[in-house]
Amino acid sequence: HGGEQDLSSTQFAALALLAAERCGIRTDRKVWNDILTYAMAQQQDDGPEWPRAVYDRPPKNLDVSKLTDEEKQRYGPAGGGRKDLKDRARGFSYIKSNDAKLDADERNPSGSMTACGIGAIVMARYILSKHDDATFKGRNQAQIQQSLYDGCAWLDANWSPYENPNRQRVNVYHIYYMYCFERAFDLINNRRLGNRDWYIEMAEQLVGRQNKEKGFWDSNTTHKPEKVLDTCFALLFLKRSTKGGIPYGSITGG
Repeated sequence: HGGEQDLSSTQFAALALLAAERCGIRTDRKVWNDILTYAMAQQQDDGPEWPRAVYDRPPKNLDVSKLTDEEKQRYGPAGGGRKDLKDRARGFSYIKSNDAKLDADERNPSGSMTACGIGAIVMARYILSKHDDATFKGRNQAQIQQSLYDGCAWLDANWSPYENPNRQRVNVYHIYYMYCFERAFDLINNRRLGNRDWYIEMAEQLVGRQNKEKGFWDSNTTHKPEKVLDTCFALLFLKRSTKGGIPYGSITGG
């Protein structure tokens, strides 16, 4: 596809390594630091200002009146919609590049790749924090956090409950985008994007597109075998297969 590395393959590798970690098989911390570095490098350098799209949910029985101003920054209203905090809507690309020889869909940001970038960063941060990695501790934590906020802002600014945002060509991977979105938002444990319940809106789109006679999905937007791939991604989304992959996950990694 024009490069030896890409963000889609990177997040699949990260998912496998996360599964290994959960089974007690430790991975070289350098690999996770490299995943973090590569994923962040695929994000746009800048983007338009956008209201914060995601917040940690406050713990049950929390007395909000006793929070400091800094602590209050973590939590937004249940329905979203806070306007006081701003981020930059910066999406992720399959392979970020200025090379015109590379397909525009691959070098420009898209919904699926932005969700992949968020997922890869969250997985890497979780593992490296868990193992108290010295290299990770020396990194710019505010920059990592802002990368996540900005990626979520891009998804909010370009919201689509079905079509893969910003993909223009034949293989636009609509249902793959939905699975990527589920993975990212179940890893950060966020039920809402802005003021919308993303799962409800996306699931309503997906169930109506299932073949009523044979049970498969075929969006005509992926590569062969189309029905197999689309059906697998649809089932992974509906099952919310990533939920619980990181215990007590949160957008701020608490």
